[in-house]
Amino acid sequence: MIASKRLQQRTLVFIRWLAIAGQLGAVIFVAFVLGYDFPWVWCFGAVFVLAIINIVAGASNPRPFLGDYAAGAYLSFDMIQLSFLLYLTGGINNPFAMLILAPITVSATMLSRTVTIFLIGLGFALIIFLSFFHYPLPLGQEMAKLPIIYSWGQLIALCLSLVFIASYLAIVSADSQKLSGAVFEMQKLLDQQGRISALGAQAAAAAHALGTPLATISIVAKELQQEPPNTKQWKQDIELLQTETKRCQNILASLGQGSKMQPFGVSEDTFLDGSFSQLPLTSLIELAAEPYIRQGIDWSIKTKLPTDAIPKLFPKAEILHGFGNLLQNAFQFAHSTVQVLIDHDQYNYLVIIQDDGPGFTTEILDRLGEPYISTGAQNRSPAGGTNHMGLGIFIAQTTLATLPARIIFENQRHGGGQVTVIWAKKS
Repeated sequence: MIASKRLQQRTLVFIRWLAIAGQLGAVIFVAFVLGYDFPWVWCFGAVFVLAIINIVAGASNPRPFLGDYAAGAYLSFDMIQLSFLLYLTGGINNPFAMLILAPITVSATMLSRTVTIFLIGLGFALIIFLSFFHYPLPLGQEMAKLPIIYSWGQLIALCLSLVFIASYLAIVSADSQKLSGAVFEMQKLLDQQGRISALGAQAAAAAHALGTPLATISIVAKELQQEPPNTKQWKQDIELLQTETKRCQNILASLGQGSKMQPFGVSEDTFLDGSFSQLPLTSLIELAAEPYIRQGIDWSIKTKLPTDAIPKLFPKAEILHGFGNLLQNAFQFAHSTVQVLIDHDQYNYLVIIQDDGPGFTTEILDRLGEPYISTGAQNRSPAGGTNHMGLGIFIAQTTLATLPARIIFENQRHGGGQVTVIWAKKS
């Protein structure tokens, strides 16, 4: 449920200064330009009192918002001050008499029903009083006294306008608050849904990341069964098992940290939290590729951009996950070479990841990015294990959408896969 509307102190003070300027200008124009006879000294006194009250109100209340009763008291004084001016200048026959409705409209839209009903009652009392007690309208001798039927018409019109405008605005304001409450609840639901989706994405990322070390553990365990103990190779395999087991533990620990987790496979010392600093895109790609680099693969990052034109990004976990999964795929398929090219055009940045592996099979090229669609190759390298769930590319597309980026998969003319990540330059 959202908080109720409250009237800002500075808003009320500003509107009152506009009223003071309007009242002062009207009194000066009628008294000294048109030359009509009316008690203008008392009118100046009423405007001066309102100015003093406004100065005190603006200086004495440090709170940004007024409570209902405090705002109601201010608006009540405004109605009484305006009624005093109308009393001196023709009562409800004065064309400016309709301004007595202004405080009530403010209350109907911003304040409680109790305060609004009080102001409506005060408005009725003031209008009725001004209908029978007031100085003559300053319009010259021939129009100093209007017909009684006109005064009754003014009285009825003002009372009906007061009730209609206040009721209408109160209904509209109540509907607006209900709609705002519904929007607020919907935002809460969407936020919860987003957290659930993020948790699902993290779980999928963890499942994908765990595939490689678990596959390695499985292969090494089978080899240990066939090797005699206490040999050099046997000890190396034991160390590899310990390393991969620790890697699995780190992945699961990172998953438990939720949105603050570090990327899977990247050590805590290496990872820089995105809230601290941005990294050049070249450094970010090196960081994303670090867990997946394997011996025998020559890899490089090239760019056609000047050093000061290379885009910088916060090394958020989702961005590192996205690039990391694409690079992992390239390293798993590559025979000897992986190359990353950073380029741009008039509107976009491009990161092109190329490998000299077998490329993507034509059967699944158009379906890449769907979960559980494997790349189709059967000759994974030992470092890649036997994980063919096809989640890596799906996770990359999902996480890189935060840039927001789109990914194009294709095969190079001379063989090998090519993945292009494209996102718009900021204007």
